[in-house]
Amino acid sequence: MEKMEKQQTLQETRVKSESDRTDDGIEIVTSKGLAKVPRMPYFDEEWDFMDNYLGRFERFAESQKWNKTHWAMYLSALLKGRALDVFSMMPAEQANDYDQLKDALLKT
Repeated sequence: MEKMEKQQTLQETRVKSESDRTDDGIEIVTSKGLAKVPRMPYFDEEWDFMDNYLGRFERFAESQKWNKTHWAMYLSALLKGRALDVFSMMPAEQANDYDQLKDALLKT
């Protein structure tokens, strides 16, 4: 049991040491290619209107001084349901462009 705990602690330490801090203030773990989700609530199609949610997302992104080229990636981590389906069905180059992603999401 102690050996497993030590291995887990060692693995966590290794992952933390391999983390890079981006200019946006969000850690991206390079060893597994995972990014932390922005500290915002997920989009919930039952409660949120897409236009209001995107406005809130944009204000949050600007307040965090995120580089706009990363907005689509950060937003995609917050999508669920049909909105996530829209993102998933878009060609990668369009899905990674925030303005094109925003237009597609507002059309649904």
